[in-house]
Amino acid sequence: MLTGTLEDNLVEYIGNEDLEGANKSIMKALADKLVDEKQDFVDLLNANDIEADMSMPKYQLIELFIDNTDDKSLLVGASLLANRPNKDESDFDGDDISDDGVKNGVGVMDSYFNNVVPDEEYSYIAPMLLGPLVRGAGRLIKGRMSQKDQDRVSDSYRQVAERQMRQQAALRQRAELERRQRELEESKRRKKTNTILIVSGGVVLSLIVGIIIYKQR
Repeated sequence: MLTGTLEDNLVEYIGNEDLEGANKSIMKALADKLVDEKQDFVDLLNANDIEADMSMPKYQLIELFIDNTDDKSLLVGASLLANRPNKDESDFDGDDISDDGVKNGVGVMDSYFNNVVPDEEYSYIAPMLLGPLVRGAGRLIKGRMSQKDQDRVSDSYRQVAERQMRQQAALRQRAELERRQRELEESKRRKKTNTILIVSGGVVLSLIVGIIIYKQR
């Protein structure tokens, strides 16, 4: 499992002609965004004329995204979101989003979901990576299978991608809950420590005052 940035992971997967691994890395990044920045995920769907709102559970938002992955505009927006650093990162800047990372993300998703094989005119993908991705997506080339088979493969891949997003969202949510629990426990521990110090300080102060009064008699 690769642990670098999404952009670096895509380069690695594409270089290894691993289209499924490349798409999975994008699905995991999008699932993380759904948990961390749900409003932005909802906005992504709304911007592409997909009705969604914050009251919807995460699994339903994932279904809406997967069901509309034939929309190139949605793929572009999804790749932008997946490649964007988290808003709470102190060095976040709109310019931090890699153009090549976004292009590669769209190219990977379009190949994975829609059987599209990039060529020299394919505007979504960085030119240096065209060759490996074409070979990696070779089994999906239109004309090598019937439309019925293409649809069957696409539906199967969508189910896999949806499952990957659901699993990652659950993992991310659990990690977030555990983080909050640790913060709560640490806050309670600090509060308890401060209370003990205050009480102890009060006792010591009372003893000192008592000693002073006693000596003054």
